[in-house]
Amino acid sequence: MAPSNVRLSPHQRGLNPNRPLAVGGRSLTALAVAACWAALAVGAEGQTSAATDKAALEALYDATWNVGAGGWDTSTNWKTAVPLSQWYGVTTDADGRVTRLELRDNRLSGSFPGVLGSLEKLERLDLAGNYIQGPIPVELGNLANLQMLDLGGNNLAGPIPVELGNLANLQRLNLHETPLSGPIPVELGNLANLQVLDLGKTGMTGRIRRLAG
Repeated sequence: MAPSNVRLSPHQRGLNPNRPLAVGGRSLTALAVAACWAALAVGAEGQTSAATDKAALEALYDATWNVGAGGWDTSTNWKTAVPLSQWYGVTTDADGRVTRLELRDNRLSGSFPGVLGSLEKLERLDLAGNYIQGPIPVELGNLANLQMLDLGGNNLAGPIPVELGNLANLQRLNLHETPLSGPIPVELGNLANLQVLDLGKTGMTGRIRRLAG
């Protein structure tokens, strides 16, 4: 047995200096490379998610900024490089994902882009009191975390998408004073957490029957 104060070379210890150490059958070099790729993947996913949110907001801006109507009343920092949390009417979480979009009475006009349905962390969407036209996008039914949807006082037309019945966390739905028409979708009866529903002064017909148990 070698004395404790004697240093042995890798060859004397039975190690090959040209071969990386192994853990569980994998070399430390391979493990380090895998860890680096995993870190890069996580970072890329976060950037992609934030970038997706930004693209959706920019699409809303492009679709509803009407030069002839004078544009939005307030659009501070929109379509700039500053964090989304500093864009007027936008609230984000710690990861930079959009959780609230509140642009009430801000003179938005034009169409309603379906890409807003990609804001997967969105909890509140308030676009009431504007001049948005056309149908409600079916893509809004993808907003699984949405708790409040207020589109009242716009020029929306057509039926309420049945996809809104997928919004399991929705607590408040306001479509008051919009020229929507057609029957009230029975799927709205699936909204077990719904506390407030305002369809006053619309062309909607029918009743809502609670379907969820």
